[in-house]
Order: sequence, then C-alpha cells, then structure tokens
Amino acid sequence: MKYGLMALVVIFSPVCLSKSWHPKDSVSAAREQVSHLAYSLNYDHDHKNARWVAYELTPDQLVNCAQRDSHRFVVDLKLREPSADPDDYRQTGYDRGHLVPAGDMKWSEEVMRQSFFTSNITPQTSSMNRGRWSMLETLIRAWALESEQTLIITGPVLSDELDKLPSTAVSIPDYHYKVLLSRKKNLWRAIGFLMDQAPQGHKLEAFVFPVREIEKITGINFFPHLSASESRQLEENVEMTLWDFKAKFQYRPCPQSQVQSSMMN
Repeated sequence: MKYGLMALVVIFSPVCLSKSWHPKDSVSAAREQVSHLAYSLNYDHDHKNARWVAYELTPDQLVNCAQRDSHRFVVDLKLREPSADPDDYRQTGYDRGHLVPAGDMKWSEEVMRQSFFTSNITPQTSSMNRGRWSMLETLIRAWALESEQTLIITGPVLSDELDKLPSTAVSIPDYHYKVLLSRKKNLWRAIGFLMDQAPQGHKLEAFVFPVREIEKITGINFFPHLSASESRQLEENVEMTLWDFKAKFQYRPCPQSQVQSSMMN
C-alpha cells in the first residue's frame, strides 16, 4: 500500500494529561503489552514486531551519560513468548532498527540496555535507518530539548500481506511512523510522520502527516486521554510553522552524580 502526502495545519490547545496516556489498539489478538523502565510497548507475536512503543522524553533526560557500544541485542524475557531472535536479522540486508532510539536513552545505563531488547527493534533498510529516520530522531531530540514535555509513540505499519525475513516470523514493514504530543510554554502541539523504507532525497517535511491520518492507517488511538475537542484540535491537522525543522541538537553534559553512579555499577 502507498500513502500520499497531505497539506497540513494545527491548532495549539492546553491539555490536561492523565496518568495513563498509552495508546489503545483496535485489535488485541496475539498482542501483549509490557512496560520497561523508560518505555512501554504492545508486541505482536504474529509479526514479531511491536505495534507501538510509547515513552516520554524530557530535557533533563537528554544528557550524555550512557554509551551504546557496550550493549548487544537480546530477547525480551518480560514477554510471555520470546521476542525475535537477534540472529533473525543476520545476513538479511535489513538493519535491526530501534523503535525507542538508543540515542534517547543515554541518561541511564540500564534504560540504554533495555532499549536493546528485540521487542524494540524492527526491520529497516540501512538507507532509512541510518539516513532520514536517524535525522528524524535527532530532530525530535532538538524539539524535546526546547519543550517541557514530549510524548512519543513509534511503530511499524503491520498487515497480513507483509513479507517476512527469510525463515523467520519477522514481518518486514513497508512503512514506519512516529507521532508526538509536545508541550512548549504550556501549550500543546501534535505532529505525525510516516516514512517508507526508501526515503532518500526527501526533506523530513515530506513525511509529515496529521496524527489522525496515521491512526486511520494503523487502527491505533494514540492519545486516548484527550477529550473530543482536544483531539480534533491537535490530531486532525498540523501547523508546520509551530515546528522548527532547522533546529539543532547537542546532548547536555552528564551530571556528576550520574557519572559517579555509573562508575560504581
């Protein structure tokens, strides 16, 4: 399936967050929801992919305390059935693409380690994973750094027609999405992205979609805590002028207390 691009416009609205803001999925069979220290996910055992991962990113978490080099992909033992085996991806031509980026988890060695659970990875082409998708992850960090609160939900678009990695149950998505709900100066804004596996040559603005459109494609209600009026204002359109696509990002130094804690562990 192919999706066209749309012209987009959004309205700011103050939102009262409830304690439980996680998505609601229209389909529950073969799905399992679990929570780790920094993120939650809904895992589809039929596809060996998470339908969504959800987490909050705040400015004080964007510190350079943990490095990814010492971590390896491992099966998520919190699931009732095993997540994909790391070797399922070997010699397939696809990267083990993070859904919750390791780059968002540098504030703690433990949350960095948990970002390498295979429940948090999905098949992505290297041109996507190391190209426009990586650029999008960095841009979102820049936005989160200037916002009081950013809620992020990421996942593949799954369907029964998808191909599998050879000799595995791991589905190869044609598209991946990200949706954000962000509070800046006590006003809320929302934006969605839908990216295919070959996104070269396009600016990130080309992948912007209203959150509501991605909900229709995935069958997921991303922010069920919103009232009907808030949902209309925030999810049906996107005002591009509210998002700085030229924003630059740099990690803050790791606080000394976290450096000492890391050395003790």
